[in-house]
Amino acid sequence: ENIDWLSLSLPDSVFLKENAESGRASFDFTARSSGEYRIDLKNSQESLNKRLSYSLDVVEDRRPEIRMDRLGDSLSLKEIYFSGLISDDYGLQQLKFYAQLDGSPGFLKEEGILINRKLPNQPVYHYFNLEEHNIRAGQSIRMWFVVWDNDGVNGSKSSKSAVIRLEAPSLDELKKAERASKDEMEASMKDKIEDLKKFQKEIKELERRLIDKKELNWQDKKALQDLMQKQKDLQDSMEKLQKQNKQLNETRNQLTEEDERLLEKQKKIEDLFENLMTDEMKELFEEMEKMMEKLNKDQVQEKLSEMKMNNEEMEKELDRTLELFKQFEFEKALQDGIDKLDELKKEQEKLSDEKEENADKQDELNEKFEEFAEDMKDLKEKNEALEKPNEMGNPEEKSKEVLDEMEKSSEDMKSGNKKQGKQGQKSAAEQMQEMQDQMQSMMNEMGEEQAAEDLEALRRLLENLIQLSFDQEGIIDQLDGISGKDPRFVELAQEQKKLKDDSQVVADSLYALSKRVVALEATINKEMNEINKRVESAISLLSDRRSREAQKEQQFAMTGMNNLALILDESIQNAQMQSAQKQFGSGKCSKPGSSPSAGSLKKMQEALNKQMEALKKQMEGEKKGPTPGGKKPGETGQGGTGSSGQHSEQLSKLAAKQSAIRNELRRLKESMRDGQGKGEMQKLEKMMEDTERDLITRQLSLETIKRQEEILTRLLESERSERERDFEEERQAREGKKNEKRNLFDLDEYIKLKEKENELYRTIPPKLNPYYKKKVSEYLNK
Repeated sequence: ENIDWLSLSLPDSVFLKENAESGRASFDFTARSSGEYRIDLKNSQESLNKRLSYSLDVVEDRRPEIRMDRLGDSLSLKEIYFSGLISDDYGLQQLKFYAQLDGSPGFLKEEGILINRKLPNQPVYHYFNLEEHNIRAGQSIRMWFVVWDNDGVNGSKSSKSAVIRLEAPSLDELKKAERASKDEMEASMKDKIEDLKKFQKEIKELERRLIDKKELNWQDKKALQDLMQKQKDLQDSMEKLQKQNKQLNETRNQLTEEDERLLEKQKKIEDLFENLMTDEMKELFEEMEKMMEKLNKDQVQEKLSEMKMNNEEMEKELDRTLELFKQFEFEKALQDGIDKLDELKKEQEKLSDEKEENADKQDELNEKFEEFAEDMKDLKEKNEALEKPNEMGNPEEKSKEVLDEMEKSSEDMKSGNKKQGKQGQKSAAEQMQEMQDQMQSMMNEMGEEQAAEDLEALRRLLENLIQLSFDQEGIIDQLDGISGKDPRFVELAQEQKKLKDDSQVVADSLYALSKRVVALEATINKEMNEINKRVESAISLLSDRRSREAQKEQQFAMTGMNNLALILDESIQNAQMQSAQKQFGSGKCSKPGSSPSAGSLKKMQEALNKQMEALKKQMEGEKKGPTPGGKKPGETGQGGTGSSGQHSEQLSKLAAKQSAIRNELRRLKESMRDGQGKGEMQKLEKMMEDTERDLITRQLSLETIKRQEEILTRLLESERSERERDFEEERQAREGKKNEKRNLFDLDEYIKLKEKENELYRTIPPKLNPYYKKKVSEYLNK
């Protein structure tokens, strides 16, 4: 209290306080570094003169810390996941992610990441979608994170994570990964098919053991538990196959952009993998797990029977998927070969156009072509592995001829014969073009021939299925009112057994076709299995003279046949539509989702009319005079099909084309916003239906040709009206249009609903008797 003068001395400043009241003083300062400081104390009487020395330790705000790691597949160019930890001694301010392509000045991605500023330590997870940035094979990307602390004194400090580098795999690496994954999948599917066969034997063995037992013992329960575990393992392996297929498709999509046809097949096969383990199978497995301890012998036998049937279906579907998978691999390899050959041909043409001698470059190209030749050997092996190999000639031999020409060209240039070497290069390029044309032609023909063959098989199956339905209906009707003692009962039971044999033939044919046609839904084989199950049940019930119960099973079987016939009929219509669109040429049929124009329909109709006129002239020419062998026109010799069979196929194709045009016309009509022109479209649609009826019934008359000319004339008028309507709409859009109130029950909406209802009835089989088809048409137009 005797102090009236005080000073505080710091390394870089001095604070002085005079006349301190009550011997007290206060100073404010910010310490930014460690050091010593002293305090001097005095009073006016000089009785006090004292110095105090102290040390000051300043603890610096440290830089934030960050550690980030990359997770996931090193070959994936689709998505990258990161996880890590950020921390600071006081608090965090912000976190950012950066990505940059090597050699690029700007950032590929700069993104702020949300963090909790109140937490000094926290985990971090981040996802980077590479698909958005179109990363190509062989490119290199650098990625890193930067974190800032909340130092308000010295300013926010930052720390950068270690740079994470992504070397996008090269095309060669991706191809190796694709090949390895593909081979592994194929081998895995074959193994699973064998496992399912063994599993089925074990189920049958347990069923046999339980026949003469009254109740289950511990050994039976143990055997059942083992089967359940194997069933679970199979379920897990199916899910693994599904994941493998998805990963394989991702790798493929990184390699090249597939054409639409192959992408559609790839998607269908992916759907098949996803449906290998059906919901019914999973539910059965869960049921058995829950009831394990309570199951009695009868329940076990029932569940084993269900398990056996489900596994039979799974085995068939897996076998089908394997064959379709192998077919896809062959087609993809063929398309890849065509594309690769096109690249090599262009490189060869470029070398032949160069003026200087380029033997070294030619040697490099020769090595690339040798790899292509190896691919052709692999392609041949893929084809031979198919259940029904394709006719593809001998691409190996042609590859050898081209390679010989290329090597000779290289040797000529090395020996100084530049002119002859250049000629050899041109010749090699020409041979590559020739080989490419052959391969492309083979692929086109292969697709067209197989499609036509499959379509014909579908038609035959549909006819057989409809006949089965009629036969089953006949047996049901005859069973009405017949007692078990009636002699006819035995005859009907025999007929039911014959129907079972016929049904099995259809089932086998349908399954064989489904292994070639990926577009057929997986439900068709399941539906056919259910039909056979009902037919077998009906036979069993008939043997016990339980006619009422047998009729119920027969009714279920007939309903299944009708449902399956509808599915097949829809598949036939879709196939006809695709065939017609392909034959009209690329771009002439509008894509789904876009509205066709009257102009495009006119062109399609004009092309069809020419084909019909040409066929009519051909048919009239054959009618003149006797045919070879003294036969009348259309008659067949022994073992032949005759001209009528050929014309029948041509007429069916023309009917399919007319149907495709009619469907496009309907889409055009539905796309119209008002009623203008719709009445004319309905008349055109009716005329086209009449033409289809004539073609299906093989009545290509002069009247039909005249009708076609009138259809074309009306389409020309529609095209003109469409142009005028577009002009009028544009004018009205500029001037403005006053909207009128309309009744809620809109007439146009009613017409649209009526047309949709009629369309359901139009999906009748094309083989329907003309009389009945006419009656249906009259009913629809009432």
